[in-house]
Amino acid sequence: RQVDGRIDGGCRKESDQDSDIRQDLNRKIAEIAKVELFSGLDRKQQRLLAFGSQWYKAEADKKIFEVDEEGDAAYLCIKGLAGLYWVAEGGENRKISEVAPGRLVGDLSVILKERRTLDLVALEDCMFLRIGASELMAVIENDAMVASSIMRTVAGHLTGTVSVLREMRTYSIEKGVDFSEFDAK
Repeated sequence: RQVDGRIDGGCRKESDQDSDIRQDLNRKIAEIAKVELFSGLDRKQQRLLAFGSQWYKAEADKKIFEVDEEGDAAYLCIKGLAGLYWVAEGGENRKISEVAPGRLVGDLSVILKERRTLDLVALEDCMFLRIGASELMAVIENDAMVASSIMRTVAGHLTGTVSVLREMRTYSIEKGVDFSEFDAK
């Protein structure tokens, strides 16, 4: 009789390293499954994301990605708080949004195959899962629920941005800024 590929009945003992790798993969799957965006995926799809991801620890004030970098991965915030910053002319950083646990960022750069348009900076010590572009795209392309959920999330962010722009315009007009030349275009 053959057991574990051996005729003599001996079993291969799992090494500590194999056990650690398996536990790490299971921790990643558990974190991915907690996120609303990925919670409805079957175990195989969650495993694909987990297998293609790496833990990414960032101390407070560390730049995680920056403008013009290749969008080679998305980042799933597991712990901590980070900020997305737009770099204005003259190098001034303006916080656009905060990133809390459960939020996926950088996915739009991956989907569009474009360079990053914002900086992501840790506001406090953070832990992310860095999900590779090819693994994320494989899940998006094969799961309509994930694709439509990402579209809803992006639409929500754009709607929020439009609201902020309207508020900024109203405030600017109240302070005497003349938009007539801009509006004529």
